[in-house]
Amino acid sequence: MKKPAGDFALALKAIWPTFTGMHKSEGQLRVKANSQLKHWWWVMMLLFALVAGLSSPVLLARSADIFSGGILGASGYGTYSVLYFAQWLLCFVMFTLVAFAAVILRAVLALAAARTKQTSVSFTQVASTVATGLVLPTFVLSLILLIALLPIPVLTTIMILVLQLLLSASFLMMELLVFGGLKDLYPKDKSPEMRHTVFFVIWTLCASLVIGMFAVPTGSYALYSSAKSAVQDSVQNELNNLNDLERLFGN
Repeated sequence: MKKPAGDFALALKAIWPTFTGMHKSEGQLRVKANSQLKHWWWVMMLLFALVAGLSSPVLLARSADIFSGGILGASGYGTYSVLYFAQWLLCFVMFTLVAFAAVILRAVLALAAARTKQTSVSFTQVASTVATGLVLPTFVLSLILLIALLPIPVLTTIMILVLQLLLSASFLMMELLVFGGLKDLYPKDKSPEMRHTVFFVIWTLCASLVIGMFAVPTGSYALYSSAKSAVQDSVQNELNNLNDLERLFGN
């Protein structure tokens, strides 16, 4: 007999049907289906955080080469040499934690919005709705990650800018799903828009504050430290070459 799939495997298998369902205007149907999965919310949130954590240091590592149009990459520093491994790992850990904290905060605020109407909704139900909305942003971030790995500066820059617009649109879709999920909890409410807007603004401000306090300084420090090390290595290599020439002609 075939062994039934576990809850974790079911959560992973639900990602692609959710992605295709979004393009068929079946968002709310996927929200209801995913709410029946035990581990859906934390699996999807963790996957989103990991993809965000991976894409951020890759973009930082290639930022100088991308935005210089390939000048720095062609000058001897290399396409991916802007960020060293230690700084890359630091950025990955920090951006992953910040992304996961941001989506958890969104679920908490959505739960707070639902509880204002004295509903019996649980955190898992609300978090499942938020997790369903994170499917599209996760796919867009995955595309950004793949494109950022392409050693084509000008084309990469244009495609990343286009995907940034798609990422904003995907987050808007997430908010529409959250709004629809909250509206289903209290269908007799005549003005859920204002409540949703207030909690969305709070989440935006808090997420921006957290990113500003942790992610931005981490990325700035990583770039500064790596650039400093790259310059020092370059200067040391030039000095070594001069010393080699001096010994060669001295003999």
